[in-house]
Amino acid sequence: MSLPPAPSPEPGLEIDELEHQALDLLDELRLGAAWIAAQPAQDEVLPAAGDGTGEPGSGLGGGALEAAIVDAGEEPDRVARAEPIVAALLMRLVTEIAAKLIVAAQALAQSESRGELRSDALARVLALLNESPQLSPAIAPAVETTGMILGLDRASIAWAISISLGERADAAAPAELRACSKAIAERLQAAHPGGSGAGSSAIPTALRVFRSAAVAAAGPSIRARLLAAEHTELLPLAAQLVELHRDPAALVAAFDAARATLVQDSGEADEPATDGPKRRFTFVHVILALIVLGLTLWHYLWR
Repeated sequence: MSLPPAPSPEPGLEIDELEHQALDLLDELRLGAAWIAAQPAQDEVLPAAGDGTGEPGSGLGGGALEAAIVDAGEEPDRVARAEPIVAALLMRLVTEIAAKLIVAAQALAQSESRGELRSDALARVLALLNESPQLSPAIAPAVETTGMILGLDRASIAWAISISLGERADAAAPAELRACSKAIAERLQAAHPGGSGAGSSAIPTALRVFRSAAVAAAGPSIRARLLAAEHTELLPLAAQLVELHRDPAALVAAFDAARATLVQDSGEADEPATDGPKRRFTFVHVILALIVLGLTLWHYLWR
């Protein structure tokens, strides 16, 4: 008996304990709007990707925010110390996700589902982000995907920091980078059921592979939900497959093959049983039929 393939290692997103604590703190504080209102102008220097050891940045920037933090039961100094840690963490993670998205978009650009994606433009943008990773949050889908993977509360300070990173990067980004961000966002929208207006059954395989590639660094539950987005009844099957396959193309192919097998088995189960030899009308059946006919006529006509 052949054994099933061993689960591939989960790459995930590497976050150390200090970063976890800082992120949890700022994600629990649903003061994002107050934090944004307290920030200085958007022309500040962006934190460098991977720089997670800096001192606190510009501080909390306003008495109203500090008062709101106190009202929430937290210490403003503790929040101020967490801010640069979370900003550097989010910058690093968004940079990783942006690179993965662009690579996945390059593969999609080779298919008929490319939309406005262009391989040459994507290659130039990828090279630009390798040189200037602080511009990575200008890829808006990377910010959104990172927030989804981390499960950030949209009302939290942590999410507000993500949005701020994106706005500052977008302001400094060249037009080609912003155009690629828009094209990637449009393709991700088209890859979701109802996103293209054509119905879930019309989503091409290439787009479904792109959708899975976008969350390749996510946990199994997120990957399974997106894999089975058109067939939510098969979520348990998807959950099993994401544990076995890391490659998005192989994952989608395995899901489609398993689903086709289930559909075939279901169709065979619905068919009437035809096992055993077929009945044949023999001479004995003719004699019996004549006897029954004769008894019936005798009963109604001559009795």
